Amino acid sequence: MSSPDASAVLIGDIGGTNIRLVLVPDALCGSRPRPLHSVRYQTAEFAHLRDALARFVAELPAGLARVTAAALSVCGPVVEGSAICMAESMGASGWRLDEADLASSLGVGPCRLRLLNDFVAVGLALAAVPAAERVTVHAGSPLPGRPVACLGPGTGLGSVCLAWPDGDGAPLVLPSECGEADFAARSAAEWALRSHIAGKLGVRHAEHVVSGLGLRRIYDFLRSDAADAAAPNGAAETSGTAAAHEVEAAVRSAADPSAAIASRCTPGEPGADATCVAAMEMLISALGAEAANAALRFQAHGGVFLAGGVTAKLAARLGAGSALRDAYLGKGRSVAAYEGCPLYLVTREGDELALDGAWECARRAFQPVPRPPPASRGVPLEVCVDCVASAVAAERGGASRLELCANLLEGGTTPSVGLLRVVLRTCSLPVHAMVRPRGGDFLYSEAELEVMREEIREIKRAGAAGVVLGALRADGSVDEPVLRELVSLAAPLPLTFHRAVDVAADPVAAVEACVRCGVRRVLSSGGAPDATAGAAVLRRMVAAAGGRLTVAAAGGLSEGNAASIAAASGADEVHGSLRCVQGSAMLHRPETPVYMGSQKVHGRETEFETKVADRERVAAAVAALQTVYSGRRPAVE
Repeated sequence: MSSPDASAVLIGDIGGTNIRLVLVPDALCGSRPRPLHSVRYQTAEFAHLRDALARFVAELPAGLARVTAAALSVCGPVVEGSAICMAESMGASGWRLDEADLASSLGVGPCRLRLLNDFVAVGLALAAVPAAERVTVHAGSPLPGRPVACLGPGTGLGSVCLAWPDGDGAPLVLPSECGEADFAARSAAEWALRSHIAGKLGVRHAEHVVSGLGLRRIYDFLRSDAADAAAPNGAAETSGTAAAHEVEAAVRSAADPSAAIASRCTPGEPGADATCVAAMEMLISALGAEAANAALRFQAHGGVFLAGGVTAKLAARLGAGSALRDAYLGKGRSVAAYEGCPLYLVTREGDELALDGAWECARRAFQPVPRPPPASRGVPLEVCVDCVASAVAAERGGASRLELCANLLEGGTTPSVGLLRVVLRTCSLPVHAMVRPRGGDFLYSEAELEVMREEIREIKRAGAAGVVLGALRADGSVDEPVLRELVSLAAPLPLTFHRAVDVAADPVAAVEACVRCGVRRVLSSGGAPDATAGAAVLRRMVAAAGGRLTVAAAGGLSEGNAASIAAASGADEVHGSLRCVQGSAMLHRPETPVYMGSQKVHGRETEFETKVADRERVAAAVAALQTVYSGRRPAVE
């Protein structure tokens, strides 16, 4: 038994039928460790995943390590930390999941829980599946480094593609919802099945056929009047026998009807039933065709892998004979485009693969990043953000601090208290909040100064770690009486004098004024359009500060120039937004653009895109800055 003071990672597979939760030690290296505690729940027992997590925590045996992080694979698409799971067991509206919300349920930090699509988890685990746990259905001619497709018939139909954009190393796992695409019928029987399912469900997705639940639907179809004219292999002729009625009663009363059908689907074995056999044959044929579709979609010359609950349970049946292979290679002349793509069955249980993938996700997300000793530690990076998504991306990328603003199109103004509070709840980094009542210059009226005073009071109450502002006189000098007052009002929070210094009459002299007023930090591009051009002035500002305040280089910073700006300027820190363009999810777009204050910029419709911090760009900048040491490393506050 582990110590209750020790920490542990919760990994889970949240499926449409079952919820698997496993507590493992937090030694985040190598393969998945032996579990400390494991449970399996029925998904239908719970109104929401929060309830299952609360039950898991409440039922943990005394003395076990406490949960400090979690990675959960879920049966739905995951976008920016949120997921929608629509399994039948989750009710008509499904489960809407959010990382921060679930982290709160577990009592872990908001950035210490990850959601990932269950088949992305399978993709993460696929590389570690040994040869002994896969069956070759079609050998093909695999090509190293080429895309790999993976399909997973379980409760639904998962699908991912693995790619190696750099040619080696860990693969990039690209999620897909191909199971939600329409089922492509290829025969009279499949067209009749398609219509039957549409009549029952209103839709006819591929996963309604190619899945465990699909086997039950095929069986029901073959037992219905709709199948009489199209049923394969004479299933309709035997459907009225007493034995067939007994089987149907057994299937309908079974806790798992699909398993009951599968147990009667092997010809020649005791208890075999013609309708069950025909249902399995239709499922195998549809699965082979869907695998061929995946080979074509992804040009999967690295191989097509079939994994998941159905393939693991039926590996012997699926791998025997040529039915699956014939269906896979059954696309006529199109076969020439993919016949080199191998087809494999993975025999490991689907939820075990998903748990392995959740472990790999946790390992990548939460494994501590080795840091150099303080004497050689790189230059800290502050990221300027204006939304929760950017704050999360910056933290995950390794930023040291956040500067929170609104309205970055105006250079940043005061964020709302609501935004500040949500960012503080969501992220664990220090957050310094901008105080700027409007865009434009930094010569403020008394009314505007009163607004700034109120904003400082609200920012302090909300729990920010610092305040960022600037004020100038009409002649371009620092407004020292105003600044001294605002520094006093912000105390004990540190105050940063922002890039108002770059439009001051003398940025170097402004540093001395800031020192006199008690400012702790100056943010500057050296009075130039960007920090690269202003590096020489920045170096003079650093010298003028003499260690009495921190100088941060800002303006035009990218992952490509961060290290050179830090080295050339000698700045104690650097500051940038490191954003990428994110398209809108809006489907409706007016034929004539209607602008809500933005303008069409460089051919892009800016009302239908936003800019958010890019985790990868932040991480690249952080990595580059680790190589730079300016001689003085202030504590990040």
